[in-house]
Amino acid sequence: MADSARLTVKIYKQQVLTGGTQPHVIGMSDGNDYVVKFKGNAQGTGVLVNEYVVNELIARLGFEGGHGRVVVADAMFISNEPHLSTKHLQAGPQFASPYYKNHDNFSDAFLDHLQNRAKLPQVIVLDTLICNDDRGSGNLLLVFDDPTKRDCRFVLIDHGHAFGGPNWDEHTLKTLQGSTKLFANAINLSNVPKTIDVFEPFLLKLEALSPGEIQAIIESIPADWGLHSANRKALLDFLVVRKDKVRAVITSQLAT
Repeated sequence: MADSARLTVKIYKQQVLTGGTQPHVIGMSDGNDYVVKFKGNAQGTGVLVNEYVVNELIARLGFEGGHGRVVVADAMFISNEPHLSTKHLQAGPQFASPYYKNHDNFSDAFLDHLQNRAKLPQVIVLDTLICNDDRGSGNLLLVFDDPTKRDCRFVLIDHGHAFGGPNWDEHTLKTLQGSTKLFANAINLSNVPKTIDVFEPFLLKLEALSPGEIQAIIESIPADWGLHSANRKALLDFLVVRKDKVRAVITSQLAT
Protein backbone atom coordinates (compact mmCIF):
# COMPACT_ATOMS: atom_id res chain seq x y z
CA MET A 1 0.00 0.00 0.00
CA ALA A 2 3.03 2.27 0.05
CA ASP A 3 2.78 5.24 -2.29
CA SER A 4 4.71 4.96 -5.53
CA ALA A 5 5.26 8.74 -5.72
CA ARG A 6 6.26 10.54 -2.54
CA LEU A 7 4.92 13.93 -1.67
CA THR A 8 7.23 16.88 -1.09
CA VAL A 9 6.91 19.63 1.48
CA LYS A 10 5.74 23.03 0.27
CA ILE A 11 4.58 25.35 3.08
CA TYR A 12 5.30 25.31 6.78
CA LYS A 13 2.10 25.88 8.79
CA GLN A 14 2.61 25.35 12.53
CA GLN A 15 4.07 23.17 15.25
CA VAL A 16 1.89 20.67 17.07
CA LEU A 17 2.36 21.50 20.72
CA THR A 18 1.47 18.06 22.07
CA GLY A 19 3.46 14.86 21.65
CA GLY A 20 7.03 13.90 22.42
CA THR A 21 8.06 13.87 18.76
CA GLN A 22 7.15 17.56 18.36
CA PRO A 23 5.55 17.13 14.91
CA HIS A 24 4.73 19.97 12.54
CA VAL A 25 1.82 20.76 10.22
CA ILE A 26 3.11 21.10 6.67
CA GLY A 27 1.35 21.86 3.40
CA MET A 28 2.30 19.23 0.81
CA SER A 29 2.63 19.02 -2.94
CA ASP A 30 -0.85 17.46 -3.22
CA GLY A 31 -2.41 20.62 -1.76
CA ASN A 32 -3.32 19.04 1.59
CA ASP A 33 -1.98 19.61 5.08
CA TYR A 34 -0.24 16.83 7.00
CA VAL A 35 1.19 16.33 10.48
CA VAL A 36 4.83 15.44 9.84
CA LYS A 37 7.16 13.54 12.14
CA PHE A 38 10.77 14.14 11.18
CA LYS A 39 13.95 12.10 11.27
CA GLY A 40 16.00 13.33 14.19
CA ASN A 41 12.97 14.06 16.39
CA ALA A 42 13.37 13.86 20.16
CA GLN A 43 12.11 10.26 20.34
CA GLY A 44 14.23 8.91 17.49
CA THR A 45 13.71 7.66 13.97
CA GLY A 46 12.23 4.42 15.30
CA VAL A 47 9.01 6.38 15.73
CA LEU A 48 8.80 6.81 11.96
CA VAL A 49 9.30 3.07 11.42
CA ASN A 50 6.48 2.28 13.84
CA GLU A 51 4.16 4.88 12.33
CA TYR A 52 4.78 3.63 8.81
CA VAL A 53 4.37 -0.08 9.55
CA VAL A 54 1.16 0.36 11.56
CA ASN A 55 -0.26 2.77 8.98
CA GLU A 56 0.30 0.17 6.27
CA LEU A 57 -1.25 -2.56 8.41
CA ILE A 58 -4.33 -0.39 8.99
CA ALA A 59 -4.63 0.24 5.26
CA ARG A 60 -4.39 -3.46 4.37
CA LEU A 61 -6.87 -4.41 7.09
CA GLY A 62 -9.31 -1.66 6.06
CA PHE A 63 -9.40 -0.24 9.58
CA GLU A 64 -10.32 3.34 10.50
CA GLY A 65 -7.05 5.22 10.09
CA GLY A 66 -5.84 8.23 8.17
CA HIS A 67 -3.90 7.61 4.98
CA GLY A 68 -0.38 8.31 6.22
CA ARG A 69 2.37 8.91 3.68
CA VAL A 70 6.12 8.96 3.32
CA VAL A 71 7.03 12.52 2.34
CA VAL A 72 10.31 14.19 1.45
CA ALA A 73 11.77 17.25 3.17
CA ASP A 74 15.12 18.42 1.82
CA ALA A 75 17.88 20.17 3.77
CA MET A 76 17.05 23.56 2.30
CA PHE A 77 13.44 23.44 3.50
CA ILE A 78 14.54 22.47 7.01
CA SER A 79 17.34 25.04 7.25
CA ASN A 80 15.16 27.89 5.94
CA GLU A 81 12.34 27.31 8.44
CA PRO A 82 13.16 28.67 11.93
CA HIS A 83 10.78 26.23 13.65
CA LEU A 84 12.71 23.31 12.11
CA SER A 85 16.32 24.46 11.77
CA THR A 86 16.98 24.64 15.53
CA LYS A 87 15.77 21.11 16.29
CA HIS A 88 18.54 19.05 14.62
CA LEU A 89 16.09 17.43 12.20
CA GLN A 90 17.41 15.43 9.26
CA ALA A 91 16.57 15.78 5.59
CA GLY A 92 15.10 12.92 3.58
CA PRO A 93 11.97 10.78 3.89
CA GLN A 94 9.66 11.67 6.79
CA PHE A 95 6.30 10.29 7.94
CA ALA A 96 3.15 12.36 7.45
CA SER A 97 -0.41 11.83 8.66
CA PRO A 98 -3.47 13.77 7.44
CA TYR A 99 -4.21 16.91 9.42
CA TYR A 100 -7.80 17.07 10.62
CA LYS A 101 -8.81 20.66 11.26
CA ASN A 102 -12.11 19.84 12.97
CA HIS A 103 -11.42 17.22 15.61
CA ASP A 104 -11.59 16.44 19.29
CA ASN A 105 -10.12 13.81 21.60
CA PHE A 106 -12.09 10.62 22.11
CA SER A 107 -14.77 10.85 24.78
CA ASP A 108 -17.58 8.56 25.88
CA ALA A 109 -19.85 11.60 25.67
CA PHE A 110 -19.76 11.31 21.86
CA LEU A 111 -20.55 7.58 21.62
CA ASP A 112 -24.14 8.19 20.55
CA HIS A 113 -22.90 10.53 17.79
CA LEU A 114 -20.18 8.17 16.55
CA GLN A 115 -21.02 7.15 13.00
CA ASN A 116 -18.53 4.26 12.99
CA ARG A 117 -19.24 3.10 16.55
CA ALA A 118 -19.66 -0.52 15.45
CA LYS A 119 -16.01 -0.47 14.38
CA LEU A 120 -14.64 0.40 17.84
CA PRO A 121 -13.49 -3.21 18.41
CA GLN A 122 -10.87 -2.51 15.71
CA VAL A 123 -9.01 -0.37 18.24
CA ILE A 124 -8.59 -3.28 20.65
CA VAL A 125 -7.73 -5.72 17.86
CA LEU A 126 -5.07 -3.41 16.43
CA ASP A 127 -3.50 -2.42 19.73
CA THR A 128 -3.38 -6.02 20.93
CA LEU A 129 -1.69 -7.00 17.66
CA ILE A 130 1.01 -4.32 17.91
CA CYS A 131 1.23 -4.29 21.73
CA ASN A 132 0.48 -0.58 21.88
CA ASP A 133 0.07 0.56 25.48
CA ASP A 134 -0.03 4.25 24.52
CA ARG A 135 -3.59 4.56 23.21
CA GLY A 136 -5.22 7.48 24.98
CA SER A 137 -8.03 9.86 24.17
CA GLY A 138 -5.55 12.16 22.41
CA ASN A 139 -4.52 9.63 19.76
CA LEU A 140 -7.98 8.30 19.02
CA LEU A 141 -9.36 11.32 17.23
CA LEU A 142 -12.99 12.22 16.79
CA VAL A 143 -13.26 13.87 13.36
CA PHE A 144 -16.17 16.15 12.55
CA ASP A 145 -16.67 16.21 8.79
CA ASP A 146 -19.41 18.79 9.33
CA PRO A 147 -18.27 21.04 12.21
CA THR A 148 -21.81 22.37 12.67
CA LYS A 149 -23.02 18.94 13.87
CA ARG A 150 -22.07 16.57 16.70
CA ASP A 151 -21.89 13.62 14.31
CA CYS A 152 -18.32 12.33 14.13
CA ARG A 153 -16.14 9.33 13.36
CA PHE A 154 -13.11 7.96 15.13
CA VAL A 155 -9.73 7.76 13.42
CA LEU A 156 -6.71 5.81 14.67
CA ILE A 157 -3.58 7.98 14.76
CA ASP A 158 -0.15 8.12 16.42
CA HIS A 159 1.42 4.67 16.61
CA GLY A 160 4.94 5.66 17.60
CA HIS A 161 4.85 3.50 20.72
CA ALA A 162 3.78 0.30 18.99
CA PHE A 163 5.88 -2.84 19.55
CA GLY A 164 6.70 -1.80 23.10
CA GLY A 165 8.08 1.60 22.06
CA PRO A 166 10.28 3.12 19.35
CA ASN A 167 13.51 1.61 20.70
CA TRP A 168 12.52 -2.02 20.24
CA ASP A 169 15.00 -4.58 18.92
CA GLU A 170 14.96 -8.25 18.01
CA HIS A 171 15.32 -9.30 21.65
CA THR A 172 12.50 -7.17 23.06
CA LEU A 173 10.18 -8.22 20.24
CA LYS A 174 10.88 -11.88 20.93
CA THR A 175 9.86 -11.37 24.55
CA LEU A 176 6.80 -9.31 23.68
CA GLN A 177 5.34 -11.53 20.97
CA GLY A 178 3.90 -14.03 23.46
CA SER A 179 2.11 -11.39 25.54
CA THR A 180 -1.36 -12.40 26.71
CA LYS A 181 -2.31 -8.86 27.72
CA LEU A 182 -5.38 -7.21 26.23
CA PHE A 183 -4.27 -3.75 25.06
CA ALA A 184 -7.40 -1.73 25.74
CA ASN A 185 -6.90 1.78 27.07
CA ALA A 186 -8.90 4.58 25.43
CA ILE A 187 -11.32 1.90 24.26
CA ASN A 188 -12.12 -0.79 26.83
CA LEU A 189 -14.62 -3.58 27.06
CA SER A 190 -17.22 -1.25 28.55
CA ASN A 191 -17.38 0.64 25.23
CA VAL A 192 -18.29 -2.43 23.15
CA PRO A 193 -20.64 -5.40 23.62
CA LYS A 194 -18.82 -8.07 25.60
CA THR A 195 -19.15 -10.76 22.96
CA ILE A 196 -16.72 -12.20 20.43
CA ASP A 197 -19.23 -11.56 17.64
CA VAL A 198 -18.43 -7.83 17.52
CA PHE A 199 -14.72 -8.62 17.09
CA GLU A 200 -15.21 -11.41 14.55
CA PRO A 201 -15.13 -9.43 11.26
CA PHE A 202 -11.95 -7.65 12.31
CA LEU A 203 -10.26 -10.80 13.59
CA LEU A 204 -11.03 -12.56 10.31
CA LYS A 205 -9.38 -9.72 8.36
CA LEU A 206 -6.34 -9.89 10.61
CA GLU A 207 -6.00 -13.66 10.40
CA ALA A 208 -6.30 -13.50 6.59
CA LEU A 209 -3.27 -11.21 6.41
CA SER A 210 -0.52 -13.30 4.84
CA PRO A 211 3.16 -13.38 5.83
CA GLY A 212 3.90 -12.19 2.30
CA GLU A 213 1.77 -9.08 2.76
CA ILE A 214 3.48 -8.31 6.06
CA GLN A 215 6.89 -8.84 4.49
CA ALA A 216 6.02 -6.46 1.66
CA ILE A 217 5.24 -3.75 4.21
CA ILE A 218 8.51 -4.27 6.05
CA GLU A 219 10.56 -4.36 2.87
CA SER A 220 9.10 -1.00 1.84
CA ILE A 221 10.31 0.80 4.98
CA PRO A 222 12.65 3.58 3.74
CA ALA A 223 16.28 2.48 3.98
CA ASP A 224 17.17 5.96 5.29
CA TRP A 225 15.43 5.13 8.57
CA GLY A 226 18.22 2.72 9.51
CA LEU A 227 16.29 -0.47 10.25
CA HIS A 228 18.88 -3.21 9.76
CA SER A 229 18.11 -6.66 8.39
CA ALA A 230 18.02 -8.47 11.75
CA ASN A 231 15.37 -6.11 13.08
CA ARG A 232 13.39 -6.29 9.84
CA LYS A 233 13.25 -10.07 10.18
CA ALA A 234 12.39 -9.81 13.88
CA LEU A 235 9.50 -7.49 13.10
CA LEU A 236 8.21 -9.86 10.42
CA ASP A 237 8.39 -12.82 12.80
CA PHE A 238 6.69 -10.79 15.54
CA LEU A 239 3.72 -9.79 13.39
CA VAL A 240 3.27 -13.24 11.86
CA VAL A 241 3.07 -14.75 15.35
CA ARG A 242 0.98 -11.96 16.89
CA LYS A 243 -1.73 -11.93 14.23
CA ASP A 244 -2.74 -15.46 15.20
CA LYS A 245 -2.65 -14.77 18.95
CA VAL A 246 -5.05 -11.83 19.12
CA ARG A 247 -8.22 -13.95 19.00
CA ALA A 248 -7.11 -16.07 21.96
CA VAL A 249 -6.20 -12.99 24.01
CA ILE A 250 -9.57 -11.34 23.40
CA THR A 251 -11.53 -14.55 23.96
CA SER A 252 -9.76 -15.10 27.28
CA GLN A 253 -10.56 -11.58 28.46
CA LEU A 254 -14.22 -11.85 27.46
CA ALA A 255 -14.53 -14.97 29.59
CA THR A 256 -13.44 -13.20 32.79
